[in-house]
Amino acid sequence: MDRIAIVEDEPSCSNMLLNYLVQYNAENKKNVQADVFDNPVNFLSDYDGSYFAVFMDIDMPMMNGMEGARKLRLMDQSVSIIFTTKLANYALNGYEVGALDFMVKPVMYFNFVSKLERAMNIRDMRKDYPIIITLKDRKEVIKKSELYYVEGDGHFVQYHTAKGVFRVRKTMNEAEQELKGCVASCGKSYLVNLEQVETVTANTVVVHGEQIPISHSKEKDFLRALTLYIGGAKRTDV
Repeated sequence: MDRIAIVEDEPSCSNMLLNYLVQYNAENKKNVQADVFDNPVNFLSDYDGSYFAVFMDIDMPMMNGMEGARKLRLMDQSVSIIFTTKLANYALNGYEVGALDFMVKPVMYFNFVSKLERAMNIRDMRKDYPIIITLKDRKEVIKKSELYYVEGDGHFVQYHTAKGVFRVRKTMNEAEQELKGCVASCGKSYLVNLEQVETVTANTVVVHGEQIPISHSKEKDFLRALTLYIGGAKRTDV
Protein backbone atom coordinates (compact mmCIF):
# COMPACT_ATOMS: atom_id res chain seq x y z
CA MET A 1 0.00 0.00 0.00
CA ASP A 2 1.25 3.48 -0.88
CA ARG A 3 1.48 5.70 2.19
CA ILE A 4 2.37 9.31 2.89
CA ALA A 5 2.76 11.21 6.14
CA ILE A 6 1.34 14.68 6.79
CA VAL A 7 3.10 16.48 9.64
CA GLU A 8 1.02 19.59 10.31
CA ASP A 9 -0.12 21.31 13.51
CA GLU A 10 -3.04 23.17 11.89
CA PRO A 11 -6.05 20.84 11.48
CA SER A 12 -7.50 22.98 8.70
CA CYS A 13 -4.33 22.48 6.63
CA SER A 14 -3.97 18.76 7.27
CA ASN A 15 -7.69 18.22 6.52
CA MET A 16 -7.28 20.10 3.25
CA LEU A 17 -4.42 17.84 2.18
CA LEU A 18 -6.43 14.78 3.18
CA ASN A 19 -9.34 15.99 1.04
CA TYR A 20 -6.97 16.56 -1.86
CA LEU A 21 -5.70 13.00 -1.46
CA VAL A 22 -9.23 11.60 -1.49
CA GLN A 23 -9.94 13.56 -4.69
CA TYR A 24 -6.68 12.37 -6.28
CA ASN A 25 -7.43 8.74 -5.44
CA ALA A 26 -10.92 8.99 -6.91
CA GLU A 27 -9.78 10.70 -10.11
CA ASN A 28 -6.84 8.38 -10.73
CA LYS A 29 -8.11 5.09 -9.27
CA LYS A 30 -5.32 5.06 -6.71
CA ASN A 31 -5.27 3.98 -3.08
CA VAL A 32 -2.70 6.26 -1.46
CA GLN A 33 -3.21 6.35 2.31
CA ALA A 34 -2.11 9.09 4.71
CA ASP A 35 -1.20 9.26 8.38
CA VAL A 36 -1.44 12.65 10.10
CA PHE A 37 0.82 13.86 12.89
CA ASP A 38 0.46 17.20 14.66
CA ASN A 39 4.18 17.61 15.37
CA PRO A 40 7.53 16.12 14.26
CA VAL A 41 8.24 14.62 17.70
CA ASN A 42 5.26 12.27 17.52
CA PHE A 43 6.00 11.54 13.87
CA LEU A 44 9.62 10.58 14.49
CA SER A 45 9.02 8.60 17.69
CA ASP A 46 7.33 5.73 15.84
CA TYR A 47 8.83 6.18 12.38
CA ASP A 48 8.89 2.85 10.56
CA GLY A 49 10.15 3.81 7.07
CA SER A 50 6.90 2.86 5.33
CA TYR A 51 6.23 6.27 3.72
CA PHE A 52 7.36 7.26 0.24
CA ALA A 53 6.67 10.95 0.92
CA VAL A 54 6.37 13.28 3.91
CA PHE A 55 4.51 16.59 3.69
CA MET A 56 6.10 18.61 6.48
CA ASP A 57 4.98 21.99 7.79
CA ILE A 58 7.91 24.21 8.76
CA ASP A 59 6.47 26.54 11.39
CA MET A 60 5.44 24.25 14.26
CA PRO A 61 5.82 24.33 18.06
CA MET A 62 8.02 21.87 20.00
CA MET A 63 10.16 21.20 16.93
CA ASN A 64 10.04 23.04 13.61
CA GLY A 65 9.79 21.18 10.35
CA MET A 66 13.36 21.86 9.26
CA GLU A 67 14.77 20.33 12.43
CA GLY A 68 12.32 17.46 12.09
CA ALA A 69 13.54 16.87 8.53
CA ARG A 70 17.16 16.80 9.69
CA LYS A 71 16.34 14.12 12.24
CA LEU A 72 14.31 12.23 9.65
CA ARG A 73 17.29 12.12 7.29
CA LEU A 74 19.30 10.33 9.98
CA MET A 75 16.67 7.59 9.87
CA ASP A 76 15.72 7.56 6.18
CA GLN A 77 17.81 8.85 3.28
CA SER A 78 15.35 8.03 0.51
CA VAL A 79 11.91 9.31 1.56
CA SER A 80 10.79 12.41 -0.36
CA ILE A 81 10.28 15.48 1.84
CA ILE A 82 7.92 18.22 0.68
CA PHE A 83 7.74 21.27 2.92
CA THR A 84 4.58 23.32 3.37
CA THR A 85 4.95 26.89 4.54
CA LYS A 86 3.28 30.30 4.57
CA LEU A 87 6.49 32.03 3.49
CA ALA A 88 8.55 30.60 0.63
CA ASN A 89 11.87 31.87 1.99
CA TYR A 90 11.45 29.57 5.01
CA ALA A 91 11.99 26.58 2.73
CA LEU A 92 14.97 27.85 0.76
CA ASN A 93 17.36 25.83 2.91
CA GLY A 94 15.54 22.63 2.05
CA TYR A 95 18.54 21.46 0.02
CA GLU A 96 20.30 20.84 3.34
CA VAL A 97 18.00 17.92 3.98
CA GLY A 98 17.53 16.86 0.35
CA ALA A 99 13.96 18.15 0.19
CA LEU A 100 12.14 17.36 -3.02
CA ASP A 101 10.25 20.65 -3.10
CA PHE A 102 7.95 22.92 -1.11
CA MET A 103 4.42 24.30 -1.32
CA VAL A 104 3.24 27.72 -0.22
CA LYS A 105 0.03 27.87 1.81
CA PRO A 106 -2.77 27.93 0.96
CA VAL A 107 -1.86 24.87 -1.10
CA MET A 108 -3.71 24.46 -4.37
CA TYR A 109 -4.91 21.03 -5.49
CA PHE A 110 -2.88 20.91 -8.73
CA ASN A 111 0.26 21.81 -6.77
CA PHE A 112 -0.31 19.04 -4.25
CA VAL A 113 -0.86 16.50 -7.06
CA SER A 114 2.28 17.66 -8.86
CA LYS A 115 4.45 17.09 -5.78
CA LEU A 116 2.73 13.81 -4.90
CA GLU A 117 3.29 12.36 -8.38
CA ARG A 118 6.93 13.50 -8.46
CA ALA A 119 7.49 11.66 -5.18
CA MET A 120 5.77 8.57 -6.60
CA ASN A 121 7.94 8.71 -9.72
CA ILE A 122 11.08 8.85 -7.60
CA ARG A 123 9.87 5.88 -5.55
CA ASP A 124 9.15 3.90 -8.73
CA MET A 125 12.55 4.71 -10.25
CA ARG A 126 14.24 3.23 -7.21
CA LYS A 127 12.41 -0.09 -7.37
CA ASP A 128 14.60 -3.01 -8.40
CA TYR A 129 12.34 -4.52 -11.05
CA PRO A 130 13.37 -7.20 -13.63
CA ILE A 131 14.46 -6.27 -17.17
CA ILE A 132 14.02 -8.85 -19.94
CA ILE A 133 16.57 -8.78 -22.76
CA THR A 134 15.43 -10.85 -25.76
CA LEU A 135 18.35 -12.54 -27.52
CA LYS A 136 18.30 -14.87 -30.55
CA ASP A 137 18.39 -18.05 -28.50
CA ARG A 138 17.00 -17.03 -25.13
CA LYS A 139 15.60 -14.34 -22.88
CA GLU A 140 18.05 -12.92 -20.36
CA VAL A 141 16.48 -11.59 -17.15
CA ILE A 142 18.45 -9.07 -15.13
CA LYS A 143 17.53 -6.80 -12.23
CA LYS A 144 17.36 -3.08 -12.84
CA SER A 145 20.22 -2.66 -10.37
CA GLU A 146 22.39 -4.93 -12.56
CA LEU A 147 22.15 -2.65 -15.60
CA TYR A 148 25.01 -0.17 -15.98
CA TYR A 149 24.26 1.57 -19.28
CA VAL A 150 23.02 1.01 -22.82
CA GLU A 151 25.20 1.86 -25.81
CA GLY A 152 24.06 2.41 -29.39
CA ASP A 153 25.85 0.33 -32.02
CA GLY A 154 24.47 1.01 -35.49
CA HIS A 155 21.21 -0.94 -35.81
CA PHE A 156 21.93 -2.62 -32.48
CA VAL A 157 22.14 -1.66 -28.82
CA GLN A 158 24.46 -3.13 -26.23
CA TYR A 159 23.27 -3.65 -22.67
CA HIS A 160 26.24 -3.35 -20.33
CA THR A 161 25.30 -5.29 -17.20
CA ALA A 162 26.71 -7.10 -14.19
CA LYS A 163 26.13 -10.35 -16.14
CA GLY A 164 28.03 -9.17 -19.20
CA VAL A 165 27.32 -7.28 -22.43
CA PHE A 166 24.25 -8.26 -24.48
CA ARG A 167 23.85 -7.07 -28.08
CA VAL A 168 20.31 -6.77 -29.42
CA ARG A 169 18.94 -5.48 -32.70
CA LYS A 170 16.77 -2.47 -31.85
CA THR A 171 16.91 1.32 -31.84
CA MET A 172 18.00 3.50 -28.95
CA ASN A 173 14.52 5.02 -28.87
CA GLU A 174 13.01 1.57 -28.38
CA ALA A 175 15.46 0.80 -25.58
CA GLU A 176 14.75 4.13 -23.89
CA GLN A 177 11.00 3.54 -23.95
CA GLU A 178 11.42 0.06 -22.46
CA LEU A 179 13.63 1.41 -19.67
CA LYS A 180 11.69 4.62 -19.05
CA GLY A 181 12.13 5.81 -15.48
CA CYS A 182 15.31 3.77 -15.09
CA VAL A 183 17.72 5.47 -17.49
CA ALA A 184 18.55 8.92 -18.79
CA SER A 185 20.22 9.88 -22.04
CA CYS A 186 23.57 11.62 -21.76
CA GLY A 187 24.25 11.60 -25.52
CA LYS A 188 23.04 10.24 -28.83
CA SER A 189 24.52 6.80 -28.19
CA TYR A 190 24.22 6.31 -24.42
CA LEU A 191 21.50 5.63 -21.86
CA VAL A 192 22.77 5.58 -18.28
CA ASN A 193 21.18 3.78 -15.33
CA LEU A 194 20.87 6.64 -12.84
CA GLU A 195 21.28 4.24 -9.94
CA GLN A 196 24.80 3.38 -11.16
CA VAL A 197 26.17 6.92 -11.53
CA GLU A 198 29.37 7.32 -9.51
CA THR A 199 30.75 10.70 -10.61
CA VAL A 200 29.70 13.51 -12.93
CA THR A 201 32.15 16.05 -14.37
CA ALA A 202 31.74 18.83 -16.92
CA ASN A 203 31.59 16.43 -19.87
CA THR A 204 31.61 12.86 -18.55
CA VAL A 205 29.68 10.56 -16.26
CA VAL A 206 31.39 7.63 -14.56
CA VAL A 207 29.34 4.43 -14.41
CA HIS A 208 30.86 1.26 -12.95
CA GLY A 209 34.31 2.74 -13.43
CA GLU A 210 33.76 3.62 -17.09
CA GLN A 211 33.78 7.18 -18.40
CA ILE A 212 30.85 8.00 -20.67
CA PRO A 213 30.71 11.32 -22.54
CA ILE A 214 27.90 13.79 -21.88
CA SER A 215 26.94 15.78 -24.95
CA HIS A 216 26.32 19.51 -24.55
CA SER A 217 22.77 19.19 -25.87
CA LYS A 218 21.89 16.49 -23.31
CA GLU A 219 23.75 17.85 -20.29
CA LYS A 220 20.92 19.93 -18.78
CA ASP A 221 18.26 17.23 -19.13
CA PHE A 222 20.59 14.53 -17.85
CA LEU A 223 21.55 16.49 -14.74
CA ARG A 224 17.88 17.31 -14.10
CA ALA A 225 16.99 13.61 -14.31
CA LEU A 226 19.84 12.68 -11.99
CA THR A 227 18.87 15.35 -9.46
CA LEU A 228 15.27 14.18 -9.50
CA TYR A 229 16.36 10.58 -9.03
CA ILE A 230 18.41 11.25 -5.91
CA GLY A 231 15.49 13.15 -4.43
CA GLY A 232 17.17 16.54 -4.20
CA ALA A 233 15.31 18.32 -6.98
CA LYS A 234 15.20 22.08 -6.57
CA ARG A 235 12.02 24.10 -6.65
CA THR A 236 10.32 24.17 -10.04
CA ASP A 237 6.88 25.50 -9.14
CA VAL A 238 5.02 26.66 -6.06
